[in-house]
Amino acid sequence: MSKPVKMTALWVENYRKPGLSPSDTESGLRLYVAKSGRKSWVRFYRHHGKLVKQTLPYMSLADARLRVAKDRNLQSQGIDPIQHARAQKQAAIEKAEGTLAAIVKTYLDLTASKLRSRHQYEGVLKRHVLPRLGERQVASLKRSEIVAALDKVESESGPSAADMALAVLSTVLSWHEKRSDTFRSPIIKGMRRVNASERARDRILSDDELRAVWNAASDERIGLYGRVVRFMILTGARRTEAAGLRHSEIETVRDNGSNIVVWRLPAARSKSKREVVKPLSRAAIATVDDVPRIGDCVFVFSLNGNRAMSMNRQGAKELLDQLAEVADWRLHDLRRVFRSLLSRCRVPFEIAERLLGHATPLLAKTYDRHSHLPAMLEAVEKVAAEVARIVAGEREGKVIRLR
Repeated sequence: MSKPVKMTALWVENYRKPGLSPSDTESGLRLYVAKSGRKSWVRFYRHHGKLVKQTLPYMSLADARLRVAKDRNLQSQGIDPIQHARAQKQAAIEKAEGTLAAIVKTYLDLTASKLRSRHQYEGVLKRHVLPRLGERQVASLKRSEIVAALDKVESESGPSAADMALAVLSTVLSWHEKRSDTFRSPIIKGMRRVNASERARDRILSDDELRAVWNAASDERIGLYGRVVRFMILTGARRTEAAGLRHSEIETVRDNGSNIVVWRLPAARSKSKREVVKPLSRAAIATVDDVPRIGDCVFVFSLNGNRAMSMNRQGAKELLDQLAEVADWRLHDLRRVFRSLLSRCRVPFEIAERLLGHATPLLAKTYDRHSHLPAMLEAVEKVAAEVARIVAGEREGKVIRLR
């Protein structure tokens, strides 16, 4: 073994010989130089009579000597410095990986990435949940802490925002609970701020309001937004489903000896996550045909030919309300209008529910394999005729084509 040397910072910087250097007379440290020139520190010590080799990352001589002094203090207490360092590293990893922020990130990467609502979930978590609870360890997260955080959300953004934050957080914690042996979600029933029955909307447009909205939707200042509104009135579609309509989703099928133009909404775009096929009335088809196609754009309603029309256009909605002189209504209320018109036209319940794309009971879905397309087509034509009479200002009268 080579004779120990009193190392200096300059000696350490200039040492280049591959392999282990002589040991430092002050700390017992030895410098290891790899063939690549990379340096690290090596120290030998005994623990419970066994010779142990300790390797440390390269640092300044002063920092290395300080580290040795701390390790010798641990040894004097009967603690192995290597095992202590490993335990500290593991604890840091567990602490970082056990925070709500870490759980949320894993959830978004593994599960929510497959959901259409990922961006909505992510937005709610970033705005209302993570700033208040993100650094908390999930294992020790208390119900009182969640309630306090929701109180803050409610005071700043209202009870509906607090309930949305609660719903998203509950989803994340329930997901984590299924993956853990010990964790139990602190969220229980009864923590919502607003009852679902109180939140449910029952707003429907009267005939006069429907006429006003229909006519205002044709104003050139409303533009393509108004076309989508009319299409929603005639089909009962949700706004994202209607605005995202693709040319490829409209097709002609043969049923019972007749050609029927249908809208085949794929499962990927359907809220029920299953394909929905429903006929389009002549008025709905005319609404689509009247929209100029931009090049080879796949979307029917598009402003630039690259992506679907967005219905989150507050300015367009406010202008539509102003022109129609109708207040306190939402686009989703048009779906309720369509369903009510189906009942007014005495359309059977089963056909009406199919047109809205609602889930069919399992037993009926298993045994009833009839397409019902002719009956559904008759129903949408009845609704289109009823809308035509309303737009014309008549309860009964001559049916006009809606263009």
